[in-house]
Amino acid sequence: MKKIVGILAVAAMATSLFAVDVSARLVEKGSLAGGVQDGDTYLFGMGKTHQKDNDLLEFQVASDKSGAFFRLWCDMGDADDKNPIRLRHANFWFKPVDMLKITIGRSAPGLYTERIDWWKVGTAEKISNVNGWGGVGRYSSSLDGYGVMFELTPVDGLYIAAQVCPGIGEAFVTKPNEGDATYKSYAILAKYQITDAISAGAQFRDNGKDSWKLIRAGVEFGNWGTTYYGFLQPVFLLNGLAKDSGLDGICFDNYFSYNFGFMNLQARIPVTIRLSGNDDDPSYLIYNIKASFPQSGWTPYVQISSIDLDEDGTYTKCGAEHIQAIAFDNFKFNTSLKIGASLNVGAVGLDIAAAVNIDTADNGVFGWYVPFVASIGF
Repeated sequence: MKKIVGILAVAAMATSLFAVDVSARLVEKGSLAGGVQDGDTYLFGMGKTHQKDNDLLEFQVASDKSGAFFRLWCDMGDADDKNPIRLRHANFWFKPVDMLKITIGRSAPGLYTERIDWWKVGTAEKISNVNGWGGVGRYSSSLDGYGVMFELTPVDGLYIAAQVCPGIGEAFVTKPNEGDATYKSYAILAKYQITDAISAGAQFRDNGKDSWKLIRAGVEFGNWGTTYYGFLQPVFLLNGLAKDSGLDGICFDNYFSYNFGFMNLQARIPVTIRLSGNDDDPSYLIYNIKASFPQSGWTPYVQISSIDLDEDGTYTKCGAEHIQAIAFDNFKFNTSLKIGASLNVGAVGLDIAAAVNIDTADNGVFGWYVPFVASIGF
């Protein structure tokens, strides 16, 4: 009996010391119907949905001086996966002084990101890697990894972050018995809020000894309270994959949003200039433009974008031959046109659309489908 009372007392004390926040979200994706050129036509298909962004479960505790956070996500529909629920993000933090926050675990600070997909940021990568996760990866807004992060706010408006991310089971610096020392990834970022609506920042990221380096700078215009928002952030990729050293590529990542009242227009058209000089390494662009028309209780929208092959779990069956980025040297237009609407039915959010994929590249195929996303959050 004394043990039970003691446990309850500790739990009550923890609740009084920490603010506890638990949230959960379940997402199901699929397609009501669809078809592919010279392929199958189908009626109702369920996608292999990954429960992330937002994650299946998030747990957070925090006080003024310390806190902890973790996320769980789930691979649904994979019969061969014996461990469908996985730990995706975990860390804890503390503040030795008010201006300094130290985080141990996974961290991922960044400068600016677009608000259509919320996490896709250009990296100046080679076009052959855009459809995969090799090299710098298709999208990267920060150094995202496990280690330690220091965040400093020495004066109002100035934010500085530094990360050392060797990864789980790894050391940051290793000196072998013979040969040169090696090191893992690290990054440093600084951002200054010039006015309420203008900020500027820069970031340096080193992926480790003899690996690529990335420099990002950016300027942001607008905030959540303005009718407009946008940023431009050039990304310089050094010592990349296309050649051994030197400037490898430049990406002009950009995003613009304006609220006209009856319509919210968003546009993102990052342009990547490749500088390796190799015949198989052209410059390219990606585009994504979305117009939303808020109504009472629902929001219709029209979206046009270069075909994005990122596996988001939607059942499309539109094949894997579509190009994603549009190369400048051999211009082959491709587009994904989507007309849809989002609405809420109680606590359930629904997004239903009609979409067509048109690709003029060699071996490109035409596909159509009626995707849906259903989600509920707690």
